[in-house]
Amino acid sequence: MITIFTLAIDPFTQQLIHYYDCSIPINGLQATVPRTNFYLSHGIHTGAGEESITPALQVAINAGILSPGGLVSPDCLTGNCTFHQEYSTVGYCSNCTDVSDQLNFNTTTRNGTANSFLYGSDGGVNITTSLPSGLSITHVSSKQQNNLTTMGLSYSPLRVEFIVGKQGAVVDIVTGQPPTGCETETTNKTWRCQGYGAASCSLIPCVSTYTSAITAGEFQETSLPEDNSISWGSGLGGEVEGTPPLLGMVDITCLSAQERQGLSEAGYQVNSSTRWLPYNITFNPQPNTTSSALFPESMLAHECVYAIDMVITGSLWSDYLGTFFEGTVIGDGVDGLSTSLAGPQNLQTIYNYGNVSFAQVNSTFSNISDSISNYLRQNGNANHSAPARGLVMHDETCLHVRWSWVAFPATFVLFTLIFLVVTIIDTRPTGSRVQIWKSSPLALIFHGLEMSNTHLKDQKDVSEIGNMEDFARDIVVRLDPTENGVKLVEVEREHL
Repeated sequence: MITIFTLAIDPFTQQLIHYYDCSIPINGLQATVPRTNFYLSHGIHTGAGEESITPALQVAINAGILSPGGLVSPDCLTGNCTFHQEYSTVGYCSNCTDVSDQLNFNTTTRNGTANSFLYGSDGGVNITTSLPSGLSITHVSSKQQNNLTTMGLSYSPLRVEFIVGKQGAVVDIVTGQPPTGCETETTNKTWRCQGYGAASCSLIPCVSTYTSAITAGEFQETSLPEDNSISWGSGLGGEVEGTPPLLGMVDITCLSAQERQGLSEAGYQVNSSTRWLPYNITFNPQPNTTSSALFPESMLAHECVYAIDMVITGSLWSDYLGTFFEGTVIGDGVDGLSTSLAGPQNLQTIYNYGNVSFAQVNSTFSNISDSISNYLRQNGNANHSAPARGLVMHDETCLHVRWSWVAFPATFVLFTLIFLVVTIIDTRPTGSRVQIWKSSPLALIFHGLEMSNTHLKDQKDVSEIGNMEDFARDIVVRLDPTENGVKLVEVEREHL
C-alpha cells in the first residue's frame, strides 16, 4: 500500500512548481518620462506683454487636429518599464460643452433672381443659425455654393465656438440623400441626423497628472481626471527683475510641515481636503534651487510649485489660435450635394464632410490640448523639468510554489513517520520476543533447523548478534550431507 501511495506522489510533485514569464527591475537603471514644473515662453518679443509663437509650438497645435495621438518620448532601455507613482506636469487642458440648445434659427424668404448660376430662378429662403455670442452662419437655398459650418472666438470668457448650420432639409452632403442610421431616438439627436449643432470649447493652462507604463516598447500614458475649475495664482513674478508675470499653483500633498506653516503665515488657506492651491509667485523661479533652499524657494526645489508665464497664455490666442480657430467651410454643389469643400483645412478636418458630432469636436480639442502639453513638457525650464522616474524591467523565468499541491505528499510523509514510529515501538525487544536479526546472516546459521545446532545453543548464549559474531570466530562449518539432508556441520580445524 505504501508503494502505491509513493507512486501517486509523483504527479503532485510535478504540479508543485509553476514556471512563468516575469519582469524584474534592473539595478542601476532608471526609466524616465518628460515633465516640467515651470514653462517659460521661447518666442520673440513682439509688443507689450506679447511674444511670437514658435514654429515648433505651431506644429504641435496643428498636429492636434491633423495628426492626433502623439505622445512624449520616454526613455526605457529594454522596452519594458513601470512607473509606480503618478506624476504631474504643467500643460494645457480642454473643456467642451454642447450648446446646440442655445442656437437660434432665423428664416427669411428671398425673391427670385436672374443669376441662375448662383441662385435658382424661384428665389428661396435664407436660414441663419446663430449663438448668443453673435457667431452665425447663413444657408441660402438654391445656391450652388453654400455655407456649411463656421468657427470663431467668443470672449468673456475666452472660448472657441463651433456651429454646424441648419440647411433646411437634412441631407448627407456626400450622397445628397437623407443621412442613414438615424432611425432610433438616440441617433436622431446627433448633429448629423438633426442637421445642426454647436459646441463651445476652452483651452486653458493646467496641471495634468498621469500614470504610465511601457510594455513591449509601447508607451501607455493615462491622464487622471482634472478639475478645470481650479484657478491659478495671479502671477506676481513680474516684480522680480528678469521674470515675466507668472501663473502659479502649489501641490499641497507634497509640502513639508514647515512649508505648510509658511504658506499659512503668508495668508494662504491650506486645506488638506484639496490638492491644488493657487499661488502668487514672489521669487524668481528660473535659477536652479537645491534641497537646502529656504521657504518659499524650497517648494520649487521639492517640485511642489508649478508655474507658466502669462505671456504665452495671452500670445497663444492673440498671435495664433485667434486665426487658427476662425473660418467657414463652404460646399460647392446643388440640392444639398457638395462635390467639393473650401475653407480652412483644420475646420474641414473637424467637419469631416458632415460626419461631425459633439463627441468628435470634444475629442479634437482634447487632442489639441494634449499636443500642446506634450510640447510644454519637453521644452520646460531646464532647472525645473526633472523627469518622472520609473524602473527598467527585463524578462526572466520565475517560479511559483503552489503550496496546495503539497497537501497530499505532506500528509503521506506524516503518516509514514507515524507508521515508522508505531513499527519501532511494536517490534522493540521485550520479554521473550525475538530480536531483529535481518541485519546479520548469522541468525540463519545459529537458528536454522532445531536439531542441527542444539549443542551450539547449549554451549553459549547466541540470542544476541554480538554473541553470535564472537562465537562464529571460534568455529568452522561446512555444508555436508547428513541423515537429515544437506546441513551445515561443525568441523575441527585440524580436519580442514
